[in-house]
Amino acid sequence: MGSFEYTMSADSSFFRRTFILFLSLFSVYTSFGQVIPSAFFEEETTDSEKIECLKRMELGLFSESDSLHTLLDEGVVLAAENNEVMLENTLKLIQIQYSRKIPDEKIESLNRIQDIAQKQDWDSLHIAAEYLICRSLEDNGRMDEAQSKLLALLESDRFNIDDYPQMHGLFLEEIGILYQEKSDFKNALEMYQKSLAVNTKSNDKRRLVTSYINLGNIYLSLGERDSSKYYTEGAIRIAKEINKPFLEAHGYLNMAMFFGYNGSFDSCLVYGLLLEELSAKHGYSQYSLHSNDMIAACYVSLKNPKRALPYQLKAYELGNGDKEKSKLALNVGLCYIDLNEYDNAEKYYLKALANARSLNSNWEITNVLNHLGFLYLDQGDIGKAKTYCMQSEKALLKISDPFLIGETQRCLAQYYHKTNRNQKSNDFANGAISNITSFENLAKVYKLKALNHDALSEYDSASAAYKLYIVNQDSFQRQTDKELEQTILAKYSVEKAENQVKIAAMDKEVSDLNAEKQRRMKLFGFLLLGLSLLSIVIIVSRHKRFLAERDKTMQLEKEVAQGILDNSRSVLASQSELILNKNRLIDELKSNLTTLFNDVSVDTTGMNNFLDSKILTKEDWKKFKISFTVVYPTFIKRAGELYPNLTASELRLLCLQKLGMNTQESADMLGVLHDSVKRTTLRIFQKFNIDSSLSLLEVVEAIQ
Repeated sequence: MGSFEYTMSADSSFFRRTFILFLSLFSVYTSFGQVIPSAFFEEETTDSEKIECLKRMELGLFSESDSLHTLLDEGVVLAAENNEVMLENTLKLIQIQYSRKIPDEKIESLNRIQDIAQKQDWDSLHIAAEYLICRSLEDNGRMDEAQSKLLALLESDRFNIDDYPQMHGLFLEEIGILYQEKSDFKNALEMYQKSLAVNTKSNDKRRLVTSYINLGNIYLSLGERDSSKYYTEGAIRIAKEINKPFLEAHGYLNMAMFFGYNGSFDSCLVYGLLLEELSAKHGYSQYSLHSNDMIAACYVSLKNPKRALPYQLKAYELGNGDKEKSKLALNVGLCYIDLNEYDNAEKYYLKALANARSLNSNWEITNVLNHLGFLYLDQGDIGKAKTYCMQSEKALLKISDPFLIGETQRCLAQYYHKTNRNQKSNDFANGAISNITSFENLAKVYKLKALNHDALSEYDSASAAYKLYIVNQDSFQRQTDKELEQTILAKYSVEKAENQVKIAAMDKEVSDLNAEKQRRMKLFGFLLLGLSLLSIVIIVSRHKRFLAERDKTMQLEKEVAQGILDNSRSVLASQSELILNKNRLIDELKSNLTTLFNDVSVDTTGMNNFLDSKILTKEDWKKFKISFTVVYPTFIKRAGELYPNLTASELRLLCLQKLGMNTQESADMLGVLHDSVKRTTLRIFQKFNIDSSLSLLEVVEAIQ
């Protein structure tokens, strides 16, 4: 009861376009997913500028919003105040399109606009109103009347194919949709092909996309899947070329349907998720509804109702109108059935029934009644089952859909069997057999017949029915085995994709942990280095005090200072060997100390702070710059003047080169890979067009 085909085809108009096309008053142009002009709402915009703003708009399909309704309301008033009658009625036309009025009220309002247009010879407004009247007739279930009006509109003197090629293509598409609604796929295909020819000739790529989408749909209905895929992929390609995400979304919807009906639920799921991502990004609530419904159907078909349920519930929340709500509530109930949560299933079945009755659709009502009947029969609640089964029996006389007739008769056959009216049960079972195509349901009906014949002591008939039950059950089992194999493969594909995401997340977590570990190790190393340097500073200070206390000649002071430096060098070397295993960075730092102490008149505070610095973080870099500037006061400023737009990483590398560090030492100091330093060096040369024959050290030395 939760298969992809059943949930996705419960609504006979599923193939219908989900977008509404509207003709512009000024240029007979179809525009998809338009943005409302923000200038209209700006305080400094004058009334005349607002009117011009409205006139320049291509009044096509907008995303419904409070801003749209505000624009329309204010625009109608503004146009009336300025005697812009044509603009006023155009905006009223859009208001009607997005209003919540019932179809008959819409038709009445549109007729008034059409009368005004006819008197003023405003052909485009007249035709647009007539088109929306046809759409309202469709919404009211008056399909034949709508189709007749559209055909008459094509042949009208007001309509000239040379003047309005886009409109001609649009009406051909609409007639094709109406044929498709009536399952007249041959005539629908003919209309779509004519529309494609018109749109190709006019070179309107947006209209061309809709032709491709409709052809993809009709070929899917005809079972010509290669053609369906060809046109749908073409629609997506062109939609991307012209940057129309609204049409691209519909292409994803069709591709998801294509793979879903082919049983490729993993691919269907991929396109469903693409559709949901695009819908969320652009606020396409109607497509978000379809994507969530589609994703839920995929998970149900993959035998994972638990994953399906949240998507199905979201689709239900997005549903709008009794027809949508009825179908979506039924699908939520099916998910709960698969989860054995019968109370919740009953709750949503009853919601579906309430929506179906508000819609006054006999098909929808009967379909939900059957589900409620099966639910209570499976639970053994014969009293409640009787209530809904009797209503189904009355509705049986008013329906013509073979699928629904078969399901209704199967439900009634099961009810009468449960109430021991075996002959009547068999009568409905015989009727169901001629309308059911599912091996599973045929097997159930033949088994029911066998039990009825046995209860009636008709043993030969019982034996014959039981044999047919075995045949259909065997066919169903083979079909199930094949579907199971496909489902397992699809599950594997889905799980593989999900596992890749998990592995990527785990890899990132491990990488983060390793980075943190390295950071701590470097921090510990610098801490030890700092302690070593502090020890050196203390020793040097003591020696300085000792030298100050002694009143000896300058030569003796130099000898003592040299002795102190030799001792300091020995201490530094031994500490370096213990801490960083003869790290080359320490050797360079010792060299800097030797140079510093050769000139005892230099204040050592700047160098000591510099040696204490770490430049692996933004905070460390600030400290490093302070210390570095003390030692080389003009270097950073001069580098910025010679090479403007230096990045932080590039400047750091130049500073380290100034200290005489090689590539590996710079990488160690910065906490990056050796190759990263090389790439930064190459980027500096390319960025500032530096002669490649020079070394980075030569470049740095040139900075005075």
